[in-house]
Amino acid sequence: MRVFVFYAVLAIGLLAPMASNTILPETPDHLNYIAEIVQGRLAIEEGQFPIRVAPHVHSGWQYPLFQFYAPLTYTVAGLVYAWITPDNPFLAYKVMLWAAMAGGALFMYLTAMLLTRSRGAAVLAGVAYMSAPYMLVNVHIRGAFTEVMGQGLLPVILYCTLRCYMTCGLSPWFFACGLSWGMLALTHNITFVAGSLFVGLFLFSIDVRRWRLTPDLWRVGAAYATGLLLAIYMLAPMASANYLSILDSMTVTWSRWMTPLSTLLSPVSLPPGQRIAASTLGVTAGSNFRLHAG
Repeated sequence: MRVFVFYAVLAIGLLAPMASNTILPETPDHLNYIAEIVQGRLAIEEGQFPIRVAPHVHSGWQYPLFQFYAPLTYTVAGLVYAWITPDNPFLAYKVMLWAAMAGGALFMYLTAMLLTRSRGAAVLAGVAYMSAPYMLVNVHIRGAFTEVMGQGLLPVILYCTLRCYMTCGLSPWFFACGLSWGMLALTHNITFVAGSLFVGLFLFSIDVRRWRLTPDLWRVGAAYATGLLLAIYMLAPMASANYLSILDSMTVTWSRWMTPLSTLLSPVSLPPGQRIAASTLGVTAGSNFRLHAG
């Protein structure tokens, strides 16, 4: 409990640049995500479950935004907006960021404790995860809301997957592992694909014996498949509609030009490619969304 309180207070400190509840950061994506939280609340109040359609997007044409992207994130955020911060969707947005950072740090701590049995190393691992430049850039600069949610879920997945691997039979950890993978699939596509690859490689590296898959690995694979079934109502229409650009995010190779070795190793270099003037980014969420809850 004390560890979680520590991470919770630290997360508040890391969110200090967003201390105001009425002044939004300049990055346009913050406004877009807040507008989608409003749409999530409206969808819930319409009785949608799971939420699929953003009611007021594109002049009320019932755009199926949540059918193809991040329905879990906006369901939870919409509930927070409706029940906890009913007068301020930006505050609901910040509550979600805080939960992702503090929750991710807590489960990174639990994972490190499981692997090292060192409390000091585990506490440091949690602090390093929640204060990593990638996390803070997504929070403050890019305004990558759903990606931050995915980053918060990754330590949960890693911990539950390891516990499932170490526990025989259909234990509660089997279902926790499947549930966590399903939650990530419903949160952020790229993080889900990359997380599946690297967590899978991690388990293979510690498990493969004489080129045979052990029952422990098969059990984790079954839990992973269970998670896919939990998310099938979103994954199936997304995969079957080949005219949607959302399919591009299911493969990470399309953005490989953004991370050459020089960019990965340098803290100041910028990715190559065409620079886009700020004046060309004039489309804001206000033209597509109606920011009201009535």
